[in-house]
Amino acid sequence: MNNAGVINYPTGRFIRETKSTGRGSDYFGNCEICGKHMSECFISRLSRERKRASDGSLYLDKSQPVIFAHEICISQVASSDPVY
Repeated sequence: MNNAGVINYPTGRFIRETKSTGRGSDYFGNCEICGKHMSECFISRLSRERKRASDGSLYLDKSQPVIFAHEICISQVASSDPVY
């Protein structure tokens, strides 16, 4: 079955989005990377950039898992992100 409405292509680029949640371990639990208490929790996701075949517009595929962690822990994980 060919679904013409869902045609897109990966560009090969990955983009990490990281932002503060404004909350800490009291709400989100301990850091998912180091397991320690967080006074401020950050949320981060590595997204794949994709291109729509219909009009060439770019968008982020946000199907990757989300990390709740310290900003420094996310920075350490981000250092191993794919670079293209």
